[in-house]
Amino acid sequence: MVEDSQTVASIRNGGIKYIVLQSEIFKSGTLKAAAANADNERLKKRFEEAYLPLLQGASAIWEGVSDNLTELESLGLPTRFYVGGYVPELEEVSLKQERDIDFLFYGSRTPHRNNMLMQLEKLGFNVKYDFDSPSLYRNDLIARSKVNLSIAQSEEFSHLPWGRITYLLNNRCLVVGEACREQEWLENCFLHASTQDWLSLCQQTLMNPAREEIRMEHYERFRKMPMTHQLEPLLEGM
Repeated sequence: MVEDSQTVASIRNGGIKYIVLQSEIFKSGTLKAAAANADNERLKKRFEEAYLPLLQGASAIWEGVSDNLTELESLGLPTRFYVGGYVPELEEVSLKQERDIDFLFYGSRTPHRNNMLMQLEKLGFNVKYDFDSPSLYRNDLIARSKVNLSIAQSEEFSHLPWGRITYLLNNRCLVVGEACREQEWLENCFLHASTQDWLSLCQQTLMNPAREEIRMEHYERFRKMPMTHQLEPLLEGM
């Protein structure tokens, strides 16, 4: 989230149009509700003085979680739904021939995700976790990993974290994900299972002798979903 009102003011007064890719969750109990809680003054200030003004000054807001559309539109914000796709320029990770990490998860470590990762660790696998590291360091972890993981934020907020998945697919990674809502458009490009069966799928995938073939099959499917096809309708009329 943008940190301060001065930065937002300089963006809004810079004389250029800008688009916001909205990735925060606006449903009750998350960003909007937390910002309204007087007990969390820092977040409340950031939301009211920085993030909301940034959204209000945008020419468009591209929202990747359909559940957020109603909330954003209720604030009078120009919101349109979008999803990702293949971008040749984002192929920036060179996978190692010999990979020493069994499973990698990068992203915020919520209680739900922590529980899932700890279950893998207890089985003796080499599990790595990373959050908010420089991209050079994160990409080195990705390059060394046999299987990359995707886990829902929580059982309540089980939207598909497609930004993470599409980046990994774009870089030819094998992804095992926890099944999420609204994943149909992407689900033939990664392996997925219910929360109950996810641990078993992780183990099966790691031990599968055809793992590399599956990885490349998923990459080739994703490569047929160019991001330009997603952007064209969003840019019409701008």
